[in-house]
Amino acid sequence: MLWRSARKQLTRQQELIAREHFDRLLESWAGNITQSRRARLWANARCLALHPERLTSGYGWHLRRIKAARHAHATIRTSGRVPGQEARAALAAKREREANVGKQWRYGNVLEN
Repeated sequence: MLWRSARKQLTRQQELIAREHFDRLLESWAGNITQSRRARLWANARCLALHPERLTSGYGWHLRRIKAARHAHATIRTSGRVPGQEARAALAAKREREANVGKQWRYGNVLEN
C-alpha cells in the first residue's frame, strides 16, 4: 500500500523542489543506481518536497528524543516496572494531599523531607 503522500499530486513548485532533491540524491548515489533504488530516491525526494521540515536539525533532534524515550522505556520495562508509574503515583499523592489539606500544604513545607 502506498502512503497518502506518495499518491498525492505535487504542485509545479513542489515538483521543481523534488527534482532538485532527486538530482542531489542521484549524485550522492552515483555509480550505484538500480531501478528500484532510483524509485526509492524519487519517493524520498517527493517526501522532502512535501515535508521540508524534515531537512532541519530540529527534526533530527525530535527523532533522537523519540529514540531515547523508547530506549528508556524499554530499560524500565526490563526492570519490571511500568514507564510513568512513579510519576502517576506522585501525582495521586499530591491530589490526595490537596483533597485532605487543601493547596496550603505546599506553603511552609519547602524544607521538610
